[in-house]
Amino acid sequence: MVKLRISLTEDEKHSLLQLRVDKSFKTKSRITKRTIEVAKAFGIGVDEEKVFHVFRDFEVEIEPGDIVYVTGESGSGKSVLLKAVARELAKHPEFGGVITDGDVEVKPREILIHGVGVDAADAMRILSHVGLNEAYLFLRRYRELSDGQKYRYKLAKAFWSGKKTIIFDEFASTLDRVTARVVAYLAQKFCRRHGLTLIAATTHEDLLEDLNPNLLIWKGFGSYVEVKRFDPKPRPCSILKFVRIEEGGYEDYKQLSQFHYIGHRISYLRKVFKAVVELDGRRELAGVIVYVHPYLDLAARNIAIPTIKILR
Repeated sequence: MVKLRISLTEDEKHSLLQLRVDKSFKTKSRITKRTIEVAKAFGIGVDEEKVFHVFRDFEVEIEPGDIVYVTGESGSGKSVLLKAVARELAKHPEFGGVITDGDVEVKPREILIHGVGVDAADAMRILSHVGLNEAYLFLRRYRELSDGQKYRYKLAKAFWSGKKTIIFDEFASTLDRVTARVVAYLAQKFCRRHGLTLIAATTHEDLLEDLNPNLLIWKGFGSYVEVKRFDPKPRPCSILKFVRIEEGGYEDYKQLSQFHYIGHRISYLRKVFKAVVELDGRRELAGVIVYVHPYLDLAARNIAIPTIKILR
Protein backbone atom coordinates (compact mmCIF):
# COMPACT_ATOMS: atom_id res chain seq x y z
CA MET A 1 0.00 0.00 0.00
CA VAL A 2 1.33 3.43 -0.94
CA LYS A 3 -0.25 6.64 0.28
CA LEU A 4 0.73 10.06 -1.00
CA ARG A 5 -0.15 13.61 -0.19
CA ILE A 6 1.15 16.93 -1.52
CA SER A 7 1.49 20.04 0.61
CA LEU A 8 3.34 23.34 0.34
CA THR A 9 6.23 24.66 2.37
CA GLU A 10 5.74 27.78 4.47
CA ASP A 11 6.74 30.18 1.70
CA GLU A 12 4.37 28.34 -0.70
CA LYS A 13 6.93 28.51 -3.47
CA HIS A 14 8.35 25.00 -3.42
CA SER A 15 6.38 21.78 -3.68
CA LEU A 16 7.07 19.28 -0.93
CA LEU A 17 6.10 15.70 -1.62
CA GLN A 18 5.29 13.67 1.48
CA LEU A 19 5.37 9.98 0.68
CA ARG A 20 4.03 7.29 2.98
CA VAL A 21 4.83 3.67 2.22
CA ASP A 22 3.41 0.50 3.74
CA LYS A 23 4.66 -2.68 2.10
CA SER A 24 4.49 -6.28 3.27
CA PHE A 25 4.67 -9.72 1.72
CA LYS A 26 2.74 -12.83 2.70
CA THR A 27 4.22 -16.25 2.08
CA LYS A 28 2.82 -19.73 2.53
CA SER A 29 4.78 -22.75 1.35
CA ARG A 30 3.37 -25.55 -0.73
CA ILE A 31 3.55 -28.85 1.11
CA THR A 32 6.13 -31.10 -0.53
CA LYS A 33 8.63 -33.66 0.70
CA ARG A 34 11.41 -31.08 0.73
CA THR A 35 9.41 -28.33 2.46
CA ILE A 36 8.43 -30.84 5.15
CA GLU A 37 12.11 -31.71 5.64
CA VAL A 38 12.94 -28.01 6.04
CA ALA A 39 10.08 -27.56 8.53
CA LYS A 40 11.31 -30.50 10.60
CA ALA A 41 14.93 -29.32 10.51
CA PHE A 42 14.12 -25.81 11.76
CA GLY A 43 11.01 -26.48 13.83
CA ILE A 44 8.63 -24.33 11.80
CA GLY A 45 5.12 -24.94 10.55
CA VAL A 46 5.18 -25.83 6.88
CA ASP A 47 1.63 -24.58 6.29
CA GLU A 48 1.95 -21.37 8.32
CA GLU A 49 1.36 -18.05 6.57
CA LYS A 50 4.26 -15.70 7.28
CA VAL A 51 4.03 -11.91 6.92
CA PHE A 52 7.20 -9.93 6.18
CA HIS A 53 6.97 -6.17 6.70
CA VAL A 54 9.33 -4.26 4.41
CA PHE A 55 7.94 -0.79 5.19
CA ARG A 56 5.46 0.01 7.94
CA ASP A 57 4.06 3.57 8.11
CA PHE A 58 7.27 4.87 6.57
CA GLU A 59 7.11 8.55 5.63
CA VAL A 60 9.63 10.62 3.73
CA GLU A 61 9.57 14.11 2.23
CA ILE A 62 11.16 14.79 -1.16
CA GLU A 63 11.50 18.16 -2.87
CA PRO A 64 12.19 18.77 -6.58
CA GLY A 65 15.93 19.12 -7.04
CA ASP A 66 16.82 16.88 -4.08
CA ILE A 67 19.70 14.43 -4.26
CA VAL A 68 18.51 11.30 -2.44
CA TYR A 69 20.91 8.53 -1.40
CA VAL A 70 19.22 5.21 -0.59
CA THR A 71 21.51 2.59 0.91
CA GLY A 72 21.50 -0.33 3.32
CA GLU A 73 21.56 -4.10 3.43
CA SER A 74 21.20 -6.16 0.27
CA GLY A 75 17.67 -7.53 0.01
CA SER A 76 16.28 -5.08 2.56
CA GLY A 77 13.77 -3.40 0.24
CA LYS A 78 15.60 -0.53 -1.46
CA SER A 79 14.32 -1.53 -4.90
CA VAL A 80 10.78 -1.80 -3.54
CA LEU A 81 11.05 1.77 -2.27
CA LEU A 82 12.45 3.04 -5.58
CA LYS A 83 9.58 1.53 -7.54
CA ALA A 84 7.02 3.09 -5.21
CA VAL A 85 8.71 6.49 -5.37
CA ALA A 86 9.05 6.37 -9.17
CA ARG A 87 5.39 5.47 -9.59
CA GLU A 88 4.21 8.32 -7.39
CA LEU A 89 6.60 11.04 -8.56
CA ALA A 90 5.57 10.37 -12.16
CA LYS A 91 2.06 11.59 -11.26
CA HIS A 92 3.24 15.07 -10.28
CA PRO A 93 4.37 17.66 -12.84
CA GLU A 94 6.52 19.39 -10.22
CA PHE A 95 9.07 16.62 -10.73
CA GLY A 96 9.20 17.06 -14.51
CA GLY A 97 8.82 13.44 -15.55
CA VAL A 98 10.66 10.38 -14.25
CA ILE A 99 13.24 8.13 -15.90
CA THR A 100 14.74 5.04 -14.25
CA ASP A 101 17.73 2.92 -15.22
CA GLY A 102 15.28 0.34 -16.56
CA ASP A 103 13.69 2.92 -18.88
CA VAL A 104 16.90 3.82 -20.70
CA GLU A 105 17.15 2.15 -24.11
CA VAL A 106 20.40 2.01 -26.07
CA LYS A 107 21.04 0.47 -29.47
CA PRO A 108 24.06 -1.89 -29.47
CA ARG A 109 25.64 -0.13 -32.48
CA GLU A 110 25.09 3.36 -31.09
CA ILE A 111 28.21 5.54 -31.14
CA LEU A 112 28.65 7.44 -27.89
CA ILE A 113 29.29 10.86 -29.41
CA HIS A 114 26.01 10.57 -31.36
CA GLY A 115 23.88 9.36 -28.46
CA VAL A 116 23.60 12.53 -26.36
CA GLY A 117 23.86 16.30 -26.72
CA VAL A 118 22.77 18.84 -29.31
CA ASP A 119 26.23 18.82 -30.89
CA ALA A 120 29.66 17.26 -30.39
CA ALA A 121 30.74 19.77 -27.73
CA ASP A 122 27.55 19.24 -25.72
CA ALA A 123 27.90 15.47 -26.06
CA MET A 124 31.47 15.55 -24.73
CA ARG A 125 30.34 17.69 -21.80
CA ILE A 126 27.57 15.26 -20.84
CA LEU A 127 29.77 12.19 -21.28
CA SER A 128 32.49 13.78 -19.18
CA HIS A 129 30.02 14.14 -16.30
CA VAL A 130 29.77 10.35 -16.08
CA GLY A 131 33.50 9.76 -16.44
CA LEU A 132 33.47 8.87 -20.15
CA ASN A 133 35.90 11.53 -21.31
CA GLU A 134 38.56 9.82 -23.40
CA ALA A 135 38.96 10.83 -27.04
CA TYR A 136 38.80 7.31 -28.45
CA LEU A 137 35.95 6.38 -26.11
CA PHE A 138 33.75 9.04 -27.70
CA LEU A 139 34.02 7.12 -30.98
CA ARG A 140 33.21 3.65 -29.67
CA ARG A 141 29.92 1.80 -29.98
CA TYR A 142 27.82 0.85 -26.97
CA ARG A 143 28.36 -2.87 -27.53
CA GLU A 144 32.13 -2.35 -27.31
CA LEU A 145 32.00 -0.96 -23.77
CA SER A 146 32.65 -2.72 -20.48
CA ASP A 147 29.73 -3.25 -18.09
CA GLY A 148 30.85 -0.29 -16.00
CA GLN A 149 31.11 1.96 -19.05
CA LYS A 150 27.68 0.82 -20.27
CA TYR A 151 26.18 1.77 -16.92
CA ARG A 152 27.76 5.23 -17.07
CA TYR A 153 26.56 5.72 -20.65
CA LYS A 154 22.99 4.87 -19.60
CA LEU A 155 23.33 7.51 -16.88
CA ALA A 156 24.43 10.02 -19.53
CA LYS A 157 21.39 9.05 -21.64
CA ALA A 158 19.17 9.70 -18.62
CA PHE A 159 20.73 13.15 -18.19
CA TRP A 160 19.92 13.87 -21.84
CA SER A 161 16.39 12.40 -21.75
CA GLY A 162 14.64 15.65 -20.88
CA LYS A 163 13.19 14.14 -17.70
CA LYS A 164 13.75 16.12 -14.52
CA THR A 165 13.79 13.18 -12.10
CA ILE A 166 16.35 10.40 -12.45
CA ILE A 167 16.05 7.21 -10.39
CA PHE A 168 18.85 4.66 -10.65
CA ASP A 169 19.06 1.37 -8.76
CA GLU A 170 22.44 -0.27 -8.04
CA PHE A 171 24.02 3.15 -8.57
CA ALA A 172 27.69 2.76 -9.59
CA SER A 173 27.68 -0.79 -8.20
CA THR A 174 29.57 -2.20 -11.19
CA LEU A 175 32.39 0.35 -10.86
CA ASP A 176 35.59 0.17 -8.87
CA ARG A 177 35.21 2.27 -5.76
CA VAL A 178 37.51 5.09 -6.86
CA THR A 179 35.59 5.51 -10.13
CA ALA A 180 32.29 5.15 -8.26
CA ARG A 181 33.14 8.10 -6.01
CA VAL A 182 34.17 10.24 -8.96
CA VAL A 183 30.99 9.40 -10.89
CA ALA A 184 28.85 10.11 -7.81
CA TYR A 185 30.52 13.50 -7.43
CA LEU A 186 30.13 14.41 -11.11
CA ALA A 187 26.52 13.18 -11.23
CA GLN A 188 25.32 15.27 -8.30
CA LYS A 189 27.15 18.32 -9.65
CA PHE A 190 25.42 17.90 -13.03
CA CYS A 191 21.99 17.39 -11.45
CA ARG A 192 22.29 20.41 -9.18
CA ARG A 193 23.50 22.61 -12.02
CA HIS A 194 20.53 21.62 -14.18
CA GLY A 195 17.87 21.42 -11.45
CA LEU A 196 17.39 17.65 -11.68
CA THR A 197 16.16 15.36 -8.91
CA LEU A 198 18.45 12.34 -8.45
CA ILE A 199 17.50 9.28 -6.42
CA ALA A 200 20.35 6.75 -6.27
CA ALA A 201 20.20 3.40 -4.48
CA THR A 202 23.09 1.04 -3.76
CA THR A 203 24.32 -1.33 -1.07
CA HIS A 204 27.64 0.54 -1.07
CA GLU A 205 27.82 3.06 1.77
CA ASP A 206 30.97 4.89 0.63
CA LEU A 207 29.28 7.50 -1.58
CA LEU A 208 27.84 9.80 1.10
CA GLU A 209 30.57 12.44 0.85
CA ASP A 210 30.58 12.58 -2.95
CA LEU A 211 26.83 12.33 -3.60
CA ASN A 212 26.51 15.06 -0.95
CA PRO A 213 22.76 14.32 -0.65
CA ASN A 214 19.91 16.38 0.69
CA LEU A 215 18.36 13.17 1.97
CA LEU A 216 19.88 9.90 3.20
CA ILE A 217 17.66 6.83 3.56
CA TRP A 218 19.28 3.81 5.21
CA LYS A 219 17.18 0.63 4.91
CA GLY A 220 17.79 -2.22 7.32
CA PHE A 221 16.16 -5.63 7.44
CA GLY A 222 12.52 -5.87 8.37
CA SER A 223 10.75 -2.52 8.46
CA TYR A 224 13.65 -0.60 10.02
CA VAL A 225 14.52 2.65 8.19
CA GLU A 226 16.67 5.63 9.13
CA VAL A 227 16.19 9.00 7.43
CA LYS A 228 18.53 11.98 7.68
CA ARG A 229 18.15 15.33 5.93
CA PHE A 230 21.16 17.53 5.25
CA ASP A 231 21.85 21.08 4.14
CA PRO A 232 24.59 20.24 1.62
CA LYS A 233 27.34 22.71 0.80
CA PRO A 234 29.61 22.56 -2.28
CA ARG A 235 32.79 20.61 -1.61
CA PRO A 236 35.52 18.89 -3.63
CA CYS A 237 35.57 15.24 -4.62
CA SER A 238 36.69 13.03 -1.73
CA ILE A 239 39.29 11.30 -3.89
CA LEU A 240 41.40 14.47 -3.94
CA LYS A 241 42.32 13.75 -0.31
CA PHE A 242 44.07 10.60 -1.43
CA VAL A 243 45.90 11.99 -4.48
CA ARG A 244 49.67 12.46 -4.31
CA ILE A 245 51.68 14.32 -6.95
CA GLU A 246 55.11 12.79 -7.52
CA GLU A 247 57.89 13.01 -10.07
CA GLY A 248 57.48 10.34 -12.69
CA GLY A 249 59.04 9.10 -15.89
CA TYR A 250 58.32 8.06 -19.44
CA GLU A 251 57.10 4.63 -18.29
CA ASP A 252 54.31 6.29 -16.31
CA TYR A 253 53.20 8.18 -19.42
CA LYS A 254 53.45 5.01 -21.50
CA GLN A 255 51.17 3.19 -19.05
CA LEU A 256 48.37 5.70 -19.71
CA SER A 257 49.20 6.69 -23.29
CA GLN A 258 46.42 4.49 -24.70
CA PHE A 259 43.91 6.94 -23.21
CA HIS A 260 45.46 9.97 -24.95
CA TYR A 261 44.90 10.84 -28.58
CA ILE A 262 48.63 11.39 -29.14
CA GLY A 263 49.43 7.87 -27.97
CA HIS A 264 53.12 7.00 -27.93
CA ARG A 265 54.04 9.82 -30.31
CA ILE A 266 56.05 12.02 -27.98
CA SER A 267 59.53 13.51 -28.26
CA TYR A 268 61.71 16.23 -26.71
CA LEU A 269 60.72 14.95 -23.24
CA ARG A 270 61.65 17.34 -20.45
CA LYS A 271 59.79 16.38 -17.26
CA VAL A 272 57.02 14.02 -16.13
CA PHE A 273 54.86 14.24 -13.01
CA LYS A 274 52.31 11.64 -11.98
CA ALA A 275 49.17 11.64 -9.84
CA VAL A 276 48.87 8.59 -7.60
CA VAL A 277 45.76 7.62 -5.62
CA GLU A 278 46.59 6.00 -2.28
CA LEU A 279 43.43 4.35 -0.98
CA ASP A 280 42.64 1.16 0.94
CA GLY A 281 46.30 0.19 1.03
CA ARG A 282 46.71 0.44 -2.74
CA ARG A 283 48.60 2.84 -4.97
CA GLU A 284 47.03 3.46 -8.37
CA LEU A 285 48.36 5.64 -11.17
CA ALA A 286 45.61 8.14 -11.95
CA GLY A 287 47.22 10.58 -14.36
CA VAL A 288 50.39 12.10 -15.73
CA ILE A 289 51.44 15.51 -16.95
CA VAL A 290 54.28 15.65 -19.45
CA TYR A 291 56.46 18.69 -20.13
CA VAL A 292 58.31 18.68 -23.45
CA HIS A 293 60.73 21.04 -25.14
CA PRO A 294 59.04 22.99 -27.97
CA TYR A 295 59.49 21.71 -31.48
CA LEU A 296 62.04 23.56 -33.61
CA ASP A 297 59.44 24.66 -36.15
CA LEU A 298 57.06 26.29 -33.68
CA ALA A 299 56.06 29.82 -34.64
CA ALA A 300 56.89 31.25 -31.21
CA ARG A 301 60.40 29.84 -31.31
CA ASN A 302 60.96 31.15 -34.83
CA ILE A 303 60.05 34.62 -33.61
CA ALA A 304 62.25 34.37 -30.51
CA ILE A 305 65.22 32.84 -32.36
CA PRO A 306 64.95 33.93 -36.02
CA THR A 307 68.29 32.30 -36.92
CA ILE A 308 66.61 28.90 -36.79
CA LYS A 309 64.74 29.81 -39.98
CA ILE A 310 68.08 30.42 -41.66
CA LEU A 311 69.47 27.10 -40.42
CA ARG A 312 66.46 25.36 -41.90
